[in-house]
Amino acid sequence: MPNADLHIQVRERTQVLFGAIDFEDPAAVQAFFDQYAPLFLVVIRARMTPKLRCIFDSVDFLQETRMKLQGCALDKKDFESPEAFIGFIQRIAERQVLQALRKQARRSHGDPNHEKPIDGLAPQEAAQLVDRSPDPLEVEIAEERWRRAVEKLPPVYRHIAMRFREGYRQAEIAREMGLHEMLVSRVIKKLRAALMEDEES
Repeated sequence: MPNADLHIQVRERTQVLFGAIDFEDPAAVQAFFDQYAPLFLVVIRARMTPKLRCIFDSVDFLQETRMKLQGCALDKKDFESPEAFIGFIQRIAERQVLQALRKQARRSHGDPNHEKPIDGLAPQEAAQLVDRSPDPLEVEIAEERWRRAVEKLPPVYRHIAMRFREGYRQAEIAREMGLHEMLVSRVIKKLRAALMEDEES
């Protein structure tokens, strides 16, 4: 399927989902949130430092974002497009991570009230303040490509693909599933080929 067609399909689906939201119904808003939870996890993980990952899981921040959204007084008129609403939720997610980073920085100085000035940040710390939020449409397209690539694999191999995406090494996947590492390697090569084929189509 040509990329232009995929863009159109994803945008139309997002418009339909957004148009169906009743902002006075918390369950409807949460259903929309759940639909785009993978996108919000991408935003959260992009902000998290290695030290923060030792303390929190990205799902912890996702749940905090969900609760913050529940406490917001929302009106559909405040959002000119689905992307604007998704961007609003992204900013909530980013704020949860940045607050945790600030608390961690204060604790590292032994003063819970200490605020570290921007010009005193190390390059790695300052890089965390740069906006790296992915475009919602592009992330949704990437998710769609991933789903289609995984669907091309036999069902028995799809767990390999999911573990690979979660960051497990081939040897770890093979050990967990009781498979030969060469088989895991071949499955991952097929997955990559399917992704490349879809991107070039």
